[in-house]
Amino acid sequence: MMSIINNISFDCIQAWWYNFHPMRKPIKRFIFIVLLLLLFLIVYSPLTYKKLTNNNPPDENIIKGVFHVHSNFSDGKGDIEEITKAAEELNLDFVILTDHGEPNLKCAESTSFYNNVLLIGGSEFSLDCGHLASAGFDIGKYQLPREPQEAINDVNRYSGFSFISHPFDNKIPWTNWDVKDFTGIEVLSSYSSARRIGVLKLVAFPFRYILNHEYALLSSLEYPEKNLAVWDSFNKNGKYMGIYALDAHAKIPLTKKISLNFPSYKSMFSILNIYVKTDKSFSSDPLNSADIIIDCIKKGRYYNVIESISPANGFDIVYRSSDGEDHETGENISDFNGTLRIDLPFKFPVHVKIIRNGKQFFIERFDPSSKAEIMINGPGVYRCEVFADKGKFNKLPWIATNPFFIGNEDIKPVKKVDISFRQPVFLLPRLFKLENNNYSSGKILYKKSEKGKDIISLDYVLRGRANEKDYWVSLAARKTVDLSDFMGITIESRSSETMRYWLEIRTGSEQNE
Repeated sequence: MMSIINNISFDCIQAWWYNFHPMRKPIKRFIFIVLLLLLFLIVYSPLTYKKLTNNNPPDENIIKGVFHVHSNFSDGKGDIEEITKAAEELNLDFVILTDHGEPNLKCAESTSFYNNVLLIGGSEFSLDCGHLASAGFDIGKYQLPREPQEAINDVNRYSGFSFISHPFDNKIPWTNWDVKDFTGIEVLSSYSSARRIGVLKLVAFPFRYILNHEYALLSSLEYPEKNLAVWDSFNKNGKYMGIYALDAHAKIPLTKKISLNFPSYKSMFSILNIYVKTDKSFSSDPLNSADIIIDCIKKGRYYNVIESISPANGFDIVYRSSDGEDHETGENISDFNGTLRIDLPFKFPVHVKIIRNGKQFFIERFDPSSKAEIMINGPGVYRCEVFADKGKFNKLPWIATNPFFIGNEDIKPVKKVDISFRQPVFLLPRLFKLENNNYSSGKILYKKSEKGKDIISLDYVLRGRANEKDYWVSLAARKTVDLSDFMGITIESRSSETMRYWLEIRTGSEQNE
């Protein structure tokens, strides 16, 4: 019986094979042609891609580097030696390191020269509404608040700059658009862009990366329309800068323990660069040299370049006012009857687009080795985008400058005003109670000063478990107090160490703080 079944099965299969045999070769041929075509499309472009030639020498007043890099101080693959060595091989002058933390003290304290490259230590803060990349601050050893406006205010208070990171990232987008007074926004993020590529590009990426990493990484970028629109909207009511960010980790995590060790730092550093414009040179003091970069970034005296399209050596843009004075990007300029002057000393044609108050003001194609003079006839926020009018990536903003704030009298630095408050007298005995976490302790003492002022003295000891970040002692007055007759609340405090103090007032209900 078993042999009969086997014979029947074999006969059925054999019958099927011979019935469809005439179709077998055309189908195989079709599949082979499709696979060959896909292979050609994957391989041909990276093998033939070359960045556009720019033989202009590096400008003496330009310091070139990269922004938003992660090391093994947090979730990056490499150490300082690997990172700065990669930068040195590409002739970069600086790297701004932004490891995760609130702040990341090891990263923030790492500013120094390594391998002839200035490493500037910062942090990328994880806030309630997204990530904020910052550097140049000195905020001590306490944890930055997770509330975004408070964090921004602290960075400003301690002389740093802050950029909203990957604002429209698929995984960690920015969600609070009511903040203000930050330095700017990441208008192009390489890592965030890569997370949005389609399935076909994702499958092709490793093969293209092996053949030509610049082409593979360029293929993951897209024109950042949403980022630029948000940037322009912020500049309607303030002064904000835009920056190209790498968010380089030198690895692609597959699981918590397994990662692919690419794209490398060197390949990422060859994609997006920052050209800082300054008349100052680095000194032997790394902190003083870092201050040059920090100051220029805060003022907006830099422009962004997609380096893997072409270096931007020789490019320059200034606003020449009617009295003949030249102004740099990021400046407030009262005169709006001048010209934008742009040097374009390249061997290939380019398109120049000027955006005014978020709308296209000017666009024109310029032949190789040109100079552009664009008349300005009204107040506004003007910024420039330059596109290489050649090659596959001519839709990407090869060069993106910061704005000129021309004739906008209302956009000025806010002057601080000293306000004197009347001395509060509502500190009645036993109004405040001590509250603390389980391991901390404290004691309240009510006193009178020599001048008769009411004083509350709080003696406390802070303790917490090893895995606890927050431990605290507080004075809490959970009673209704009428403050309508007073102008404000004044707090005077002293501590033997750097600590954070804050005041919380709830008005009316628990939901209204």
